[in-house]
Amino acid sequence: TYGGSKDDRGQAVVETSDGGFAITGYAMSDDGDASNNEGFHDNWILKLDPQGNVEWEQSFGFSGHDHSYDLVETQDGGFFFTGFLDITSARADGYTDKSYTLTRHGVGEFWGTKLNGNGELQWRKYFGGTNNDRAHAVVNAHDGGYVLAGFSESDDFDISDPRGSYDFWVVKIDSEGQFVWERSYGGSGIDIAQDIEKTEDGGYIITGSTISIDGDVAASHGGSEIWVIKIDAEGNLLWERTFGGSDFEAAESIRPTADGGFVIAGNAKSTDQDVKTNAGQNDLWVLKIDTQGRLEWQQAYGGTELEFGFDAIETGDGGILVVGESNSTDLFPLENKGGTDLIVIKIE
Repeated sequence: TYGGSKDDRGQAVVETSDGGFAITGYAMSDDGDASNNEGFHDNWILKLDPQGNVEWEQSFGFSGHDHSYDLVETQDGGFFFTGFLDITSARADGYTDKSYTLTRHGVGEFWGTKLNGNGELQWRKYFGGTNNDRAHAVVNAHDGGYVLAGFSESDDFDISDPRGSYDFWVVKIDSEGQFVWERSYGGSGIDIAQDIEKTEDGGYIITGSTISIDGDVAASHGGSEIWVIKIDAEGNLLWERTFGGSDFEAAESIRPTADGGFVIAGNAKSTDQDVKTNAGQNDLWVLKIDTQGRLEWQQAYGGTELEFGFDAIETGDGGILVVGESNSTDLFPLENKGGTDLIVIKIE
């Protein structure tokens, strides 16, 4: 475990080129493993050796709630992480260029921070508008730089073509953090992007949830859907797919598989259409799609209480490993340890 005496949370981990690991999340502590805190939650990044020992840690934030959700190791051996900047508390200090004043933005922003291999700050930039904008995921771009995915509630400043109340928002920046392009995707409802992956054709695939029935969303099953979009290297929409039933579904992650397709982890509450079974309330839901986004198979796991899927990866033997949480006491053959448990499922 890593942390101090207060609320410290991990959100993402990557294996590093030296055989160790890097973890990002957010922390309130300024003791124990956390050496500094500027207010409420600060972005927190830890570098571990292969045995899990802390090599270094750094926190970045201001007096408000600053959350980091994802990170990548960069081509120069450093790190880039992204998340949410509470701009109302940070003023312009979240941007390397101090001429970028608070009057241009408000509420919350996409925040990107670049560190060198020793955890030292190189630059940081924020992007967004006057409302709530949050980055949930990042990948190294095919041609250098970074592609960030999340959602935007704004319709001004950096957001040029909003679709509705909340949109999938994707931002491409270069290796120095300069703006390259941005795109909004969605309809008139609430559309929230949670994860992004690179594709072999030089584009990107993004997943999350939608309740829209118009705009870029061509089909609806009746409730909240898992939404998957495929874009090219310039952010142009190539295709989109929705998955779900008449109730509530949402995706948390998407990962590539060896056959060129993808596995998606999330949760489902429906008992119809794409969702074949439901054991109670929200079930952990795993979907496999092909390279064109066509559904190959799906499977729900749950008991009579709440289950959520957070991530899934393909294993070396061709199976799928899923991680999430469970509140059920009747999820046979598993035994609930009390309250909410971490759950790991291996699928053949």
